[in-house]
Amino acid sequence: MKENKREQELLVKGLGVFELRGLAREMGIPSPTTKKRDDLINLILEKAREGVSYERTEKRKGRPFKKLNSIDEIVNTMIESQTKQEKITFESLISFAQDFPMEEEICKDCKMDVYEGILRQDKDIFAFYSNGTFVFIDKAIEGFDKLRRGDKVKVEAETTVNKNKVAVKILEINGVELTKYQASKVENGEEIISNETLPFGENVVYVGRRNACSYDQSFIEENELSEILTYAQKNDIEIILLGVNTSYEDQLLLKQYDYINNFTTEYGSNAEKNFNKIIDAIFYSQNLIERGKKSLFIIIDIMEVLYQIDKTYGVNYYKMEHCDQAIVIMQKIMSLGKAYSDGRSSTVLLGYNNCDKENPFLVNEILKICKKIK
Repeated sequence: MKENKREQELLVKGLGVFELRGLAREMGIPSPTTKKRDDLINLILEKAREGVSYERTEKRKGRPFKKLNSIDEIVNTMIESQTKQEKITFESLISFAQDFPMEEEICKDCKMDVYEGILRQDKDIFAFYSNGTFVFIDKAIEGFDKLRRGDKVKVEAETTVNKNKVAVKILEINGVELTKYQASKVENGEEIISNETLPFGENVVYVGRRNACSYDQSFIEENELSEILTYAQKNDIEIILLGVNTSYEDQLLLKQYDYINNFTTEYGSNAEKNFNKIIDAIFYSQNLIERGKKSLFIIIDIMEVLYQIDKTYGVNYYKMEHCDQAIVIMQKIMSLGKAYSDGRSSTVLLGYNNCDKENPFLVNEILKICKKIK
């Protein structure tokens, strides 16, 4: 019985926030769209322990959630899908379209605000995560045809009565005013093994590959990091910096690098915020590749990234083994290192703390396919 309850808990924690809202609504939990992810999980599991099922009403706003008779049914459904060996993909981890709010009534007392974030796409729906919420973009809005997955967008958005955010005007795409922005996708030519390098102290970072660097204290304080950031800026290389749960001192130091694409969170940030920063950084890196840019994707502490993904999915993230979702995301990060015959490239630099240097996953799954530069 304990094992079954634990399985239910893990499966519920593995749902996205919009799936949780849909399930909560079916179980009779009031105002699910106004509740945070952790609150929804606790309320759903509490209802499950009470043995509560639901009576479906016909008049519900928004996209209908798949009909479920009880919490047991969603558990059984998910177990069945696993037995069919449905492969987890990176795209399947970021679905957000089950609670599409475009037809919801706008809140008359709520002011319009400006939001900025990295676009995600689910079929013909665009949305981005900003300040703890998703902002949706309808295809009828001016400039929708210019949008691409991974674009950095700034919009004006209204709030619905259910506290969802809906864009009413696109202000900027990738730092350019909408009226001046031209969407482009570049054919980068044949993929090659590059001989180009970037300076890194007494060592070098190999362009278009996966590089790994160890450190004792703070990666942000390493002189080599400052050197490569300066070099990248001067040579028109876009810099993506990903770091979760970074220290107060690191956050202060990062303020001097206002030219980087900063995807970091401060120490103590919740798992939802950390997870979304990770996803946004990956999508933005992909976007730069598709736009034919040279880029350098730096991860401050790759093991902390893995631990935070595990935590998002309710797994004991201090174990040596990681959840399937963390492995899929790690594989996606590793795939970003590539170079092309026309000189374009995406270079990955992974930092890791020396206290993790004997971690089996780090050694066997990461360092094995990286250039170890320090």
